[in-house]
Amino acid sequence: MNRFYLIVPIILLGVFGGLYWQHSRTAAEDQLRQAAAATQAKADETEKKSAAERKAREDAARRASERVAEEQKKEDDKRAKWAADSLRIEEETALLNTRIAGLARENSEAETELAALRTTRAGRNRENFELAREIELARIAKRNAELEIQRSVELVARRAAQPAPTADHK
Repeated sequence: MNRFYLIVPIILLGVFGGLYWQHSRTAAEDQLRQAAAATQAKADETEKKSAAERKAREDAARRASERVAEEQKKEDDKRAKWAADSLRIEEETALLNTRIAGLARENSEAETELAALRTTRAGRNRENFELAREIELARIAKRNAELEIQRSVELVARRAAQPAPTADHK
């Protein structure tokens, strides 16, 4: 019996060792496959990530170039509009300066004419005043003449009403 105690555990230990060795070999192969798959997955992930980053950079570069082109177009449009506005303002300024010169000439002519009319009016006012003065003097002379005529008529009427002087009185 003593031998069974020693042989059975050794046989079982041999069977267990064989199973363990076989299992560890397949487990190592599985582990290597899993590690290779993980490495492959990580490489695929890295490749996808780099492809996505590359695509994102390309898209960003394309959008940046589009934005730069759009900004350049806006700047060119702004400059063209500014140039057109400047030209329009210059033309309007020249036109308005011409109108101002014409209006200034008309104004000076009108002022000259106004000064002449004022001078004429002043002369006519003086003339009207002199004529009114002469008329008033003529009216005064007429009244004086009428009063003189009345006085003369009254004097003649008084003398005619008085009796004639007789020679006795002399």
